Amino acid sequence: MRAFRFVHIGVAAAIAAAAVTGIGVIQSARAVSTEASSLVTIVPCRLADTRPGADQVGPRGTPLAAGETVTFAVRGANGNCVIPAGATGIVANVAVVQPTASSFLTLFPGDVARPLTANLNWTPTSPPTPNQVTVALSSDGAVAAYNLADSVHLVIDVFGYHVPSSAGVPGPPGPAGPAGASGPTGPSGVVNVLDFDKTWHPATLPGNNGNTIITPSNCRTASHTASAGEVAVATFHGTATPSNPATDVLYINVMMSKNGGTFLAQTATDSAESMSDGTANASVSKRISLTAGATYSFGAGFSANGQVAISTGYCEGTVLIVKQ
Repeated sequence: MRAFRFVHIGVAAAIAAAAVTGIGVIQSARAVSTEASSLVTIVPCRLADTRPGADQVGPRGTPLAAGETVTFAVRGANGNCVIPAGATGIVANVAVVQPTASSFLTLFPGDVARPLTANLNWTPTSPPTPNQVTVALSSDGAVAAYNLADSVHLVIDVFGYHVPSSAGVPGPPGPAGPAGASGPTGPSGVVNVLDFDKTWHPATLPGNNGNTIITPSNCRTASHTASAGEVAVATFHGTATPSNPATDVLYINVMMSKNGGTFLAQTATDSAESMSDGTANASVSKRISLTAGATYSFGAGFSANGQVAISTGYCEGTVLIVKQ
């Protein structure tokens, strides 16, 4: 199964208040009022892929036509996802593939009139193009997708859902300590966002079945010095176009440098794609516990089965530093 750029664009705005769970607000076109909700992050799953054959996920295996609105069921077991009945919205990475004309895509709750907004814009020469989308569900648990012009395939990957939440009853104050009253517990949630979005141009991608890995200098994040109780949630995507079609596959890995040391792989290879059709895409994600006081940098690592000359490559990634 092909994997495309996973999450990146707009990530700080969409999950700035969320960690393993976080408090946010979903405003639906169904009502003027807003409802507090909690974001529950999950292992990413593919809700829909309209490409036919081995890539297809969900009931539809044809592209969205010009002016067409398609409704996708979300709650329950759909595609490769199982979303609970109480979910009120989702956070998803949405990608368009094989466009035939300049167009845009709008995602919205499945039971409201289409808003005059766009979540993705592209041209017919665009590579697989993703964006992060937070969208409320309809009353029966569905989202709708609208394509303006010509035809395009759609891929929807879900990595979190919203459920209703409310403030709990305040607890009693803590006892006074020897030096005075105990202070409140510090807040949890996202404390830093590290990312990159670049092209890379190595002369040759190393081989050895994915065990020899390069981390281009522009596919790395800035550094972060960890505090107690912090973890890193890394999501990376890479694209490579060989100088000539190759039988090898592209691998990607989460790489991490601690205290200025060598970048080391943090996962087994998460996904890979053949380069034989001229372009390969791969994505990977990893949750990493951090040591208080240590300084970390993260990056995307690339390799292939054998040595492959790369004419152009693309990398993007986001690392959320989360205090638990």
